[in-house]
Amino acid sequence: MVLPDPPASGGRLEIQASAPGLPPAPPPADLPASGPAAGAEEIQAILERHKHAGDRVRLVDFAQSAVLRERGDSVFAGGTAGTDMEQALAYTMALMSPNRTNRILMLTDGWPTTPLDQAAEQLIQSRIPVDYRLSVTFREADIRIEQIRTPARIRPGEAFILEATLAGPPGPAITVPWQISKNGGAPLRGTATLLNGKATVRLADRLSTPGCSAYEMTITPQNDPIPENNRAVSFLEVTGGNGVLLLSGYDRDPLAPFLEAQGFRVQQPSGLNRLDARPAGLSACPGLLRKGTGRRPAHVRGQA
Repeated sequence: MVLPDPPASGGRLEIQASAPGLPPAPPPADLPASGPAAGAEEIQAILERHKHAGDRVRLVDFAQSAVLRERGDSVFAGGTAGTDMEQALAYTMALMSPNRTNRILMLTDGWPTTPLDQAAEQLIQSRIPVDYRLSVTFREADIRIEQIRTPARIRPGEAFILEATLAGPPGPAITVPWQISKNGGAPLRGTATLLNGKATVRLADRLSTPGCSAYEMTITPQNDPIPENNRAVSFLEVTGGNGVLLLSGYDRDPLAPFLEAQGFRVQQPSGLNRLDARPAGLSACPGLLRKGTGRRPAHVRGQA
């Protein structure tokens, strides 16, 4: 599968399937980094020229979706703002006959915009070799988000640091505008200065509601040759605390807000100090729970 990613628009794949019993045609030589779509026609000509009798070459264009060349709508249903390599690989493998020797040649700018979590396992199970070639792009001037990191999991109310690393060409300092939004909300904006091609953005935040939150970062450098790597997302889970039934002789036990701040769901029945019964649970606060006029120490003596 081959052909490179046009600007901000995915890429193309060529499927090379050899006839049964014949070795696959040799892949083309590796290409230097270069511009969008450059060299695609040359690689296609090389494949056609070197294929054996009974071989066939099919082209798959892909961006956020994949489509077999000359079949279906030439306009991508999912748009051209992203490159879904995993979906393109799965689509390509579905087109292959299990009775033939298959091979995939991919030519791309090298920047998938979706995870490749399942692609490796699918290729290993199918035993289909993949040749990977980078299209010609002027990477020397590329400014990109190398990574954005947050903790994978925090407790409610726990503070954490979001850290994003930017990279670009070494040399004079470059100012790069950035913005970071949480769950699609209003973004926080700022600028980062690349010194010797590196810059780091750090922000502190605190979340109190259990659930999953997404932090999305985008940068807008001027005259950037590869805009597809100017966006990155990091997901963070705020774990929900366990439930606590607090039985206390105090209607407003000071332990309750402390537990809630730690993410526990606190249930505290009121009026226990007026009941003529021993409590089933004890507050850990220093003090005494009352049963009538008697007193009971507020610590655990034993456990069943």
